[in-house]
Amino acid sequence: MTTRTILFLCIDFKSEKDTLDLYRDIKAQTVARNITFNIVCNSGSEDVNKLFSSEGRDNLIIEDASDNIGYLPSANRSITAYLSTNPTPDYIVVSNADIRIFDERFFEHLLSGQRALPAVVAPKIVTLDGVSQNPFMRSRPALPRILFLELIFRFWPAFWAYGMLKNIKDYLSLLVKRNRDFSIGKERIYAPHGSFMIFPKYFFESGCNLDHKSFLYGEELFVGERCRLNGIEVVYDPDLEVLHKEHAVTSAIGIKKKAGYLAGATSFIRKEFY
Repeated sequence: MTTRTILFLCIDFKSEKDTLDLYRDIKAQTVARNITFNIVCNSGSEDVNKLFSSEGRDNLIIEDASDNIGYLPSANRSITAYLSTNPTPDYIVVSNADIRIFDERFFEHLLSGQRALPAVVAPKIVTLDGVSQNPFMRSRPALPRILFLELIFRFWPAFWAYGMLKNIKDYLSLLVKRNRDFSIGKERIYAPHGSFMIFPKYFFESGCNLDHKSFLYGEELFVGERCRLNGIEVVYDPDLEVLHKEHAVTSAIGIKKKAGYLAGATSFIRKEFY
């Protein structure tokens, strides 16, 4: 019987302690021997190598990417390099460093027969305050929505106000969900949350890649469009759950810079896919 394999890409930027926690979660998996953990060190590998000096190096790759070309661009470059010398694994995971996986059978469940489908998998991603980040987007946004967001992002005071209103909406939604049962089963969606995405072998063997042209943000729409144009499903699976601590690099970005990144990413998506 052929051993099924996983390449787990952890995109690290000055978050080596989070990366170590995540690595230990992976080593605790029941199918850990099937998983290669590849740390893409966008802030340089020196601190990561020091912290990992006492860890076993089996199935561990520490990759210096100190030129820091961005979240998804660096993931795409790393995947391209890996696939040039290795067979395509059954799944490739692209993950933030500030993710925790407490279910030791997470990847065992992923590799089980009923889930071995040629679909991008969006697991249940829960933040520390209880917000579920998937399904990120159930349907494709229309062009007017894209244009509206691009306009908001280009003026940071408008972006700040928009963010405040969204936070209030999310908080009220969370209060409702805590008092009612909104259990959702597996379903097809348009786009997965970018902090933790699971790509099947078929995604890459069909000619798709993660060559997103934006430094940060827009990963969800990019993946949604890649899948839409190539007939690949995106499936939300709430039986697979991770914790997103959400205190890593993006929380330290100033509002003006964040708005600029978002405006650039949205502009790229509009020009490329609309």
